[in-house]
Amino acid sequence: MRTATAVGLFYCSEDELASVRRHLPQSATVALYADDGSDAACNFAVIGSAAVKRRAVLKKLREKLGPTPAVLLIDRNDDVPPAATDFLVLAHSELHQLPSMMDRELRLQRIEAALRESERRYHDLLENAHEGVWMFDREGNTTFANQQMARLLNTSMHVLRRTSFFEFIDPAQRAVALTKVQGVRDGAAEPHELRFQRRDGTSFWALVSLSSVHEGDELIVVALVSDITAGRRMEEELRGREMQLSMAQQLAQVGSWQWDVESDVVTMSRELRRVIGSGLAASMKLHEALALVEADERPAVLADLHRAAADGSMFDRELTVSLDGKRLVVHARGQLVKDARPRRMIGMAQDITARKANEFALQESEERYRTTLANIPEVIWRDDLAGKSSYLSENIVDVWGYTPEELRDNELEIWARHVHPADRDRALAAYEALFRDGTKYDVEYRFLRRDGKWIWIHNRAEIKEIDGQLHAFGVISDVTERRRAADELARSEARYRALFEQAGVIIYTTDAEGRFTTINKAFEQFTKWSADEWIGRPVSELIEPDPADESIGRLRAKDGSEVVLELSLQALRIDDEVLGTLAIARNVTKRRHDELEREKEKRLASLGQLAASAAHTFNNVLMSILPFAELLKRRAPDDPKVDIATKHIFQAIKRGRQVSQEIQRLARPVSSLSIVTIDVAHWAAEVARETRASLGLAYQIDTKIKSADLFARADESLLKQVATNLIVNARDAMPNGGQLVISASRAENGQIEIAIGDSGPGIPENLLDRIFEPLFTTKRSGTGLGLSIAHQAMVQQEGSLRVSSKVGEGSTFTIALPSAAAPAPAVEEQRRFGPRRIVLVEDDESVGEGIRALLADEGYEVHLVTTGAAAIDAVRAFQPELVLLDVNLPDMSGFQVYEELERLWPRLPVIFSTGHADARALGEARHRNVPSIMKPYDIDELLAVVSRVRVQETEKLRD
Repeated sequence: MRTATAVGLFYCSEDELASVRRHLPQSATVALYADDGSDAACNFAVIGSAAVKRRAVLKKLREKLGPTPAVLLIDRNDDVPPAATDFLVLAHSELHQLPSMMDRELRLQRIEAALRESERRYHDLLENAHEGVWMFDREGNTTFANQQMARLLNTSMHVLRRTSFFEFIDPAQRAVALTKVQGVRDGAAEPHELRFQRRDGTSFWALVSLSSVHEGDELIVVALVSDITAGRRMEEELRGREMQLSMAQQLAQVGSWQWDVESDVVTMSRELRRVIGSGLAASMKLHEALALVEADERPAVLADLHRAAADGSMFDRELTVSLDGKRLVVHARGQLVKDARPRRMIGMAQDITARKANEFALQESEERYRTTLANIPEVIWRDDLAGKSSYLSENIVDVWGYTPEELRDNELEIWARHVHPADRDRALAAYEALFRDGTKYDVEYRFLRRDGKWIWIHNRAEIKEIDGQLHAFGVISDVTERRRAADELARSEARYRALFEQAGVIIYTTDAEGRFTTINKAFEQFTKWSADEWIGRPVSELIEPDPADESIGRLRAKDGSEVVLELSLQALRIDDEVLGTLAIARNVTKRRHDELEREKEKRLASLGQLAASAAHTFNNVLMSILPFAELLKRRAPDDPKVDIATKHIFQAIKRGRQVSQEIQRLARPVSSLSIVTIDVAHWAAEVARETRASLGLAYQIDTKIKSADLFARADESLLKQVATNLIVNARDAMPNGGQLVISASRAENGQIEIAIGDSGPGIPENLLDRIFEPLFTTKRSGTGLGLSIAHQAMVQQEGSLRVSSKVGEGSTFTIALPSAAAPAPAVEEQRRFGPRRIVLVEDDESVGEGIRALLADEGYEVHLVTTGAAAIDAVRAFQPELVLLDVNLPDMSGFQVYEELERLWPRLPVIFSTGHADARALGEARHRNVPSIMKPYDIDELLAVVSRVRVQETEKLRD
C-alpha cells in the first residue's frame, strides 16, 4: 500500500464506515463526501451498500469519479447488482481484501497512465517529425500518414488516407517502387530515391527509407520520406525509422475464490468462472483447479499456496491458465483468514491477458523506438525553456565527438565555443528566438569537432508542450558532404552559366517534347528574337532542318532575313532517362554565302576561260583584217567602192569585236591603269539624268544619296556598263513604266554600296541563285551574258554584285566597291607625246604586219619580230622607247621576255598585247602594274595606251 492514498467514502452506513476504516492502513487519508459525489477528489472510492441497487446513483457517481477505481460494498458474494459492471465488488465479509485490492487497482491505473503517456509521446514524435511518415499494407493501402506527408504531397489527410501509396509514385517509377517494397517484405531495409507525383501534376524527388512492422499476422510497411528535390544531391539521411505501435488495453473483470485448506476444496465465484471458462464447476478439488494451470507452473504455484497457508503471508502470483483452447494470464492474490474454522484462504483473481499483452507491446515499442534512434544518422535532442538538455541521443558522439554525458550539463557552453565565429551570432540569435517567440529553429553553421575537424551542421527544432511544460525538440544532421557538393555544384553552375551566356555560338536546350527550355544571348544577337519569345515553344516552329544535310538548319530571323545554322545535337540523360536535348548552333550564314559566292565565281571563271579560249583565235582573225582594211581605206580615200567595202569590213569587225569583248570580259582582269577614284554622288546623279532622258516620262527615276562624302575606286567605264545593264534589265521588267531608285551609302564594313531597285514583278526565289550564270536568261532575245559579265566585272575590281528580290515587290541589285579617299584637286597636265621607236613582238605575222603598217603610217619607227628570243636581240640593236609585247609566243611566254627586258633595261616601258582573255596571265600583268591592251584594237586605242605609258614614264623621271 502506497502512502498518502486518498480514499473517498460515499453512501456508507456507520457500520460500513467503521469497518472500512478498520481495514485501511493508517497512512491512507479518508474523506466522507456528499452523497451526490460533488467535488470528489480521491485516489480510490468506496461506495456503501445503500447505493448498490440504485442504477441512477451509480451512473452519476461513475461520471463524477471518472477513471478513479471504485469498489461497491455488498452484503454477500452473490448479491452483485446489474449496474455494477464499471465497479469492483467486495462483500462485507471480504473487507480484509480491500488493501490488496486498492494496491492492485492503483498499480494498474499507474501502468495504464504510463501506457497512455508512451502512446502520446509516440504520436507526437510521428506528427512533429520533419520527414513524412507513411504506413501502408501489402497492397499499398494507407493505414497511417502524418501531417508532414500530406504537406509534401500537397493534399489533405482525408485524401491521403484513402489513396494508395503507389498512386502518388511517378508512373515511370512504380515498378521500381514495387520492387523496393517487395525487398522490405523479404527482409531488406535501405533508403531509396523515388519520384513522387502530386495530384496537381508537380513532382518531387524523395529519399524513402522503408522498414516493416507486424500488426498481428498483417505486415505493415513504414516509409520515412524526406524531400531531396533540390539537385537530388542533398545527402541528408532520414532522421529516423518510425515504428507503428498498436496497443489496446481493456480493464479485466475480477472474480473471487476460496480455498478450504482442511477439505482441499476450491470454490470460485460466478464472475471468476465467467472469466476463466463458463463450463467450470463452482467447486473442485485443488488438484483439479491446478490442472487448469500450465504444467510447468504448477509446482511453483502449489508451493506458494502452501507457504502462504502455513505462515499467513500473501499469496500473489500470475498464472497461465488454459481451458477449451483459450490461454489466459490471470493475476491471483489471496490470504489465509486468521482464526477462522475451517481454515480457509480467500482471494481475488483478474484476467490480465490484455494488460500483459499491452505491457509486452509497450516494452517492444520502446525497444524499437530506442533501436531506431540509435541507428539513424541524425541526432535527436530536447531542451527545456532554460536551455538545459533533457535528452540527447547517443550518436551525438559520432557527429560532434562529445558523449551525451559530457554535453548534458554544459551543452550550450560547449556548443557556443565550437561554433564558427562567423556563424555564432546568427545561430545563437535563432536559438534564442526559438524560446522567446516560438520561431522555428532552422540554421546551418560550421562546428569544430573534438578532433579539430570543421564540419557543417544543419540544426532544426520546434517548441512543443509536454505535461504542461514547453520543450524544444530538435534534430542535428551532419551536412558537410552535402554543402561541399552544393558549393561545387554552385561553382560548376556559375562556370557553365558564364560559358553558356558568353559563347559566340547559339546554345539552347529542349525538353523531351522538343520545346525550348533555355536559350543563350548569342541567339538574340544572331536572330533578333528574344529568348522569352521562344521559351516553351517547339523548336520545329523556328528551325527547319536542311533535307540534304541534317547538320544544317535554317531559321527566319525576326527581321525576315534567313540565318543558316550548323547544328550539333546531344541527348540530355539522367539515369538513362532522356530528359531533352543540348544543341550548339553555329551561325554559318556568311560562310555559306561566301562558299556559294566562291563556287559561283569558280563556275564563272571556268566558263570565262572556256569563252576566252574560243575568242582568242577569233580576235587574231579580226586583228589580221583590221589594219589592212585601214591601210586600204588610207590608200584609196576617194574610191567610192573601196569606201563602201571598208565600211562593211569595219562594221563586221566592230560587231565581232563587241561579241568577243563581251565574252572576254568574263575572265579579263581590269587594268590598274583604268582604276580611278569616282565621286559616287556625282556619278549616281549623272546616271539618273541619263536614265531619265533615255527611258522617258513613263518611268519615275529617284536618287537617294545618304552622304555626299562617298568615293569609290573602280573602272569607270566598266561601272557605267554594269549600271547600264542593270537599268536595261529594270526597264525590261517594267515594260509599261514604273519606279526606279538609284541609291548610294556606306556599308558597315566600309565599302561603298550603289543600289539600283525597281518596282517590277520581282524574281522567283528559285531563280535568284542562277541569274549570274553565263548564258542563263529569261528573255526571249537575251544572250544571257549581261549579268554574268557585270558580276565578273565587279569581282575583278575587288567588289561584288548581289541581288535581293521578292515576287510582287520588285528587285534590287547592289554594287559594292572599295572606298577611296577624296581626290586631291586636279592639276592640268601639259600635252605630251608618245615614244617614236617601238619594237613589236607578235607571233601571228599577218597581225604583226598590219599593226606595223598602221604605226608606220602614224610616223613611228617599228621593228617587228615573231619570237621571244628575237625580241631581246631587237631591243639591244634597235634601242626602242617602248615594247609592244604579245603574251602568247611560240618559244616562251611574254612574261619571260618581260622579266629579261626588265633585268637588262629596267626603265624600258612595255605594253602587253593579247587576244586571249587568260585571267591568270592578265592578272599577272596587273600585279606587275604593266599596262595591257586587248585584241582586236584600232589605231586610236593603241595610240591612247602608248600616250598614257609615256606620261607615266615622264612622271617617274620627274619624281
